[in-house]
Parts: sequence; C-alpha cells; structure tokens
Amino acid sequence: MAVIYRPPNSSLDIGCKLNQELKLACSKSNAVVVMGDFNMQVDWENQVGTGPQERDFVECLCDGFLEQLVLEPTREKAILDLVLCNEPDLIKDLEVNEPLGGSDHNMVRFNLQLEREKGRSEVSVLQLNKGDYGAMREELAKVDWKDTLAGMTVEQQWQVFLGIIQEVQDWFIPKRKKDSKGRKGRPWLTRDVRDSIKIKEKYNIAKMSGLPEDWEAF
Repeated sequence: MAVIYRPPNSSLDIGCKLNQELKLACSKSNAVVVMGDFNMQVDWENQVGTGPQERDFVECLCDGFLEQLVLEPTREKAILDLVLCNEPDLIKDLEVNEPLGGSDHNMVRFNLQLEREKGRSEVSVLQLNKGDYGAMREELAKVDWKDTLAGMTVEQQWQVFLGIIQEVQDWFIPKRKKDSKGRKGRPWLTRDVRDSIKIKEKYNIAKMSGLPEDWEAF
C-alpha cells in the first residue's frame, strides 16, 4: 500500500520514476493499493491520457493490471485523486465526499477488505494434452450455426457460440483439481490473457487518440 503526491506540471523524469515504482510494486506483490493526488489529466472513461506523461501513465497501469476506481470528479470537473488496485475486490464502498477543511479537493473514502488468514482452495484446470479433439470437431460439425445464430445481435451470437464451445469442451477435455495455495485473485488471468488485454488496451488508446505514435505502439 502506498500514498502518492505528484505535483502539477511535473517533469518527465518524475513521471518515469513514478511509473517505475508502480511496476516494481506490481511485480513484487499480488495485492497492490496505491492512492493519492496524481494531478493527471486523463479521460478515465476511455482510458486515454491528454499528453505524453498521461499516456505513459495509463499504459503503465495497463501493464500492471492496476484498475483506477475513482469515477467522480475530485477537483472541479477533473479526477485527480486516484485509487489504484490490481485486486479491485479489496476496495469496498468507495465514495467521493465534500472537501475536508479548506482543501479544494474532494475527499475519497473507501473500506479496505483484508483477510487475516489465507485459505487454501482448489481450481479446475483443463488437461489439454488429454482432450479428444477429433470427437470435439465431430460434435461441433453437427451444429447448424446459421440457424442457431439467426436473428441475434453480434453480442448475443458471441455468447451463444462461447456457450456451445465451452459445453463441448467440458464433454471432451478432462479436468483436474489444482491447489491455488490460498492466492486470492483471478486464476483465469493467465499470461496469454494478460498479453491479450494489453493489446486491446493499446488498440483502445490508439483508436481514441488517433496519434501515429499510439498506432505504432499498438
């Protein structure tokens, strides 16, 4: 857990050091909570920064899977005071209140849910090396996709398609139980999924900004 104050109009060097510290924290801990006055001009709804420092900062958060949880302005119309966390379930009842004393920033309050003792739990893992992929192909070939997906929106088609794939997958790919060793988090968030999310975030940034350097980064 850390509290940050970044002065307005800070140099690029300070921005780089801030990003380095955030990346270091995320690499060393499964649960990271960072809060404070960052003085960053960012469109948080679309995850797009207004300048080079802000864009680097947003990319840093994406790389560390830190979510920004304050969604209401904290000074005039800007969201300058942030709460960052890579395990959002830890943050409960976050709210933006009136300023405290003579401050010109609104007060951000939240509850932090901590566990006294980590339990051990099991997650199901697909045994991909034991899957009967020939039988899966045969089963999927029986599906009349045109009739099944007719009259649906793209989102509805995707949900139906995904449901059928997962159902057939459960039939023909065995699972085994794996001890999660008490790590609270998201077991589905594998390295491949993380990489895909990063690519999607870079695409969103490039699409919103339209800048050549953002498209090049994507």
